[in-house]
Amino acid sequence: MTCSYWLINTYKQMRVPILLALIGVPTELAVMNLTVLALMCVLTLLVQMFATAIGIFYWHIASPSRRLSVND
Repeated sequence: MTCSYWLINTYKQMRVPILLALIGVPTELAVMNLTVLALMCVLTLLVQMFATAIGIFYWHIASPSRRLSVND
């Protein structure tokens, strides 16, 4: 949640240069901001995938108390 909040605030600060880049004004600042925004999006997705993988591992493998036994 904190990462998403930070991402949104960072986007709000870079909004004008990003709009300039999208309408075809390739200023150096706009290109740099688009690159940073893309990298932040990729990093956020990687962190979410890693957290999901840890959760799946814990739920299915590392938590034997949640498994159904033969006696159940």
